Parts: sequence; structure tokens; C-alpha cells
Amino acid sequence: MWNTDKLYTECSRSSARCASYLAAVVDTANEAAVIATQKLVICLPPRAKVEKLRKVVLKELEVQPQARASSAASVALRALKRKWPCAKQ
Repeated sequence: MWNTDKLYTECSRSSARCASYLAAVVDTANEAAVIATQKLVICLPPRAKVEKLRKVVLKELEVQPQARASSAASVALRALKRKWPCAKQ
């Protein structure tokens, strides 16, 4: 997770990290707007590791190459929701 010091440092350098972070912010905001009327959609197990999330999303992209035409956020959300759906609330 970035704090504002990291954001300032990376964006002051016009780095690719800054661009990636800001693109992720926009993707997240847009996806949140789409699912705003829903409750939790991804229920990760306790102590879930980021590496496991990475593998799940990578597998989705490999198995469904046509998904690459979609936004990264929507593909990641779809893969993670499929792997760790929440019980009906």
C-alpha cells in the first residue's frame, strides 16, 4: 500500500510506477461504481497472500486470453470473485 509520501516521490519522478498507480486508482473507482449496490463480492480466506491472488489472476488471463480486451480491474475482480465468492448476504 502506498502512502502519500510514496505517491509524491513516484509522481515527482514522472515514473511508470506513478502512472500505474493512478491508472489503478481510476480502474478501482470505476469498478466500485459498478458494484456499489452490492455487498462484499470477494471473501478472501484469513491470511491470504498476494502471491496467491497474482496466480489466480494470471491463470484467468492465460485460460481466457480474450479477457485481455477488458479492463484489468474487471478481469482481476472476475477471477477473484470466482475463486473466493462470498456466501449470499
